[in-house]
Amino acid sequence: MKKLLAFILLLLSNINLYSQDNLSERKIFDNSYFGICTAFGRNQPIRFQTLNDDNAKYLGKESYSIGLKYLLTVSQKLKIEFGTLYSIYSINYEYPPPFIFIENSILESIKIISIPIIIKICSAKNYYVSSGTMFDFSLPRKKTYYTDRQTGFGLNLGAGKIFLINKFSIDIGPNIDLHSVVPIDPIKYQQRLIDVSIKVGLNYNLN
Repeated sequence: MKKLLAFILLLLSNINLYSQDNLSERKIFDNSYFGICTAFGRNQPIRFQTLNDDNAKYLGKESYSIGLKYLLTVSQKLKIEFGTLYSIYSINYEYPPPFIFIENSILESIKIISIPIIIKICSAKNYYVSSGTMFDFSLPRKKTYYTDRQTGFGLNLGAGKIFLINKFSIDIGPNIDLHSVVPIDPIKYQQRLIDVSIKVGLNYNLN
């Protein structure tokens, strides 16, 4: 525990020195933002290994996310974003042959609560690229489902532009999430859900 506390204190002191060098001695918490965000996109289940005897088809459809976030300014170029997201992913499962049904497909949904930690690198003109990780928790499903649970650690990649309006800011850009890269309870031939979306955030400057 003492080693962990010492490491945290050393990390915070280095971040503070770096922020002072780049922000003309502004405090690390200057220009902190609290906001809401939403995303609309399309998803697709994938596997890292080939499953030869699975002839079923998984067709990803629309996705929707909404959540809260906190944006911390470390320097003029570096920002760290924390938050929580609630997401719904729709997937169409088609039965493999020789099964023949009047309805040969099922539309199911996966609901996930995510806690992302994202690092944003910003330019002087407020363009940014971002990358980070997230912890995902798949909410329980009452009926039989065919797409694997996505509880675990995922990856995020994004880019976009920030628009400043007085004490508010709006950020918008493309976003890619890959869920369950490291699943908590993995199964053989684990599916991972990849989602490509447009993400929009509305933020308020707390300073």
